[in-house]
Amino acid sequence: MSSGKLVPDKLAVDLALDTISKIVSTSPTSTIILDGFPRTVQQAESISKQYPNFFAINLMLKRSVAIEKLAGRVTCSKCNKDWNVSNILYDGYRMPSLLPTKEKCPNKLDDCSQYFVKRADDTPDIIGRRFDEFNQKTAPLVDYYRQKNMLREFDVKRGIDDADDLLKLMLS
Repeated sequence: MSSGKLVPDKLAVDLALDTISKIVSTSPTSTIILDGFPRTVQQAESISKQYPNFFAINLMLKRSVAIEKLAGRVTCSKCNKDWNVSNILYDGYRMPSLLPTKEKCPNKLDDCSQYFVKRADDTPDIIGRRFDEFNQKTAPLVDYYRQKNMLREFDVKRGIDDADDLLKLMLS
């Protein structure tokens, strides 16, 4: 992960199938949302052999905006809560920073920001490599699911404020 590469297909499929089968065995009518899986056409083909009735959602976001938001991720080393210092308010995007307040901080700290730490893989260089890896291996999934009429697309413009609209799309 820290090098910006994807987990090998076989490992990802084995983990996903194991997790899905446990959920299905305890609650056969559950709706399951997979975030970040499958990431390659091979993974999609493997999973669809056992679970053919699902669809994919393509979250669309301009690369430069995604890089800026990912580079702004921080974690408070005292309360372990995630925050984001990027404030994206341009070109039709409304993704304000997500900063701590005393009310939001689990430890009720006056100033969580003095304890912010960044993930090792959230540097512009590694984020760029993750995007390159995505374009090579994951982007073909869009065409794969589109051809199977199993694709829904969602244009992200408001970050966390898009959650309700995204949920409606997922449940429709």
